[in-house]
Amino acid sequence: MGSITHKETHRIKYQMALKGITQSAIARYAGCTQPMVSQVLHGGKQSKKVQKVLASSLGYESFDRLLDEMEA
Repeated sequence: MGSITHKETHRIKYQMALKGITQSAIARYAGCTQPMVSQVLHGGKQSKKVQKVLASSLGYESFDRLLDEMEA
C-alpha cells in the first residue's frame, strides 16, 4: 500500500463527517490517540489497527478497498 494522497485524506474526512465519525472515536476504538489517527489520515504514519478501524467505520472491508473507492 502506498502513501495516502491529499485528495484521499479530504475524501475520507468528508465521509467521516457525513457519518458523524470523529478522529477521537476512531482513536478510542483503535486504542490509540487522536493525533495518531490524524497522522495516519495525513500519511505521516501507518497503523494497521487505525486503518482497519477507519475502513470498518466507513463500511469498507479493508483500508485498501477504502482507498480504491476514494480514487474512483
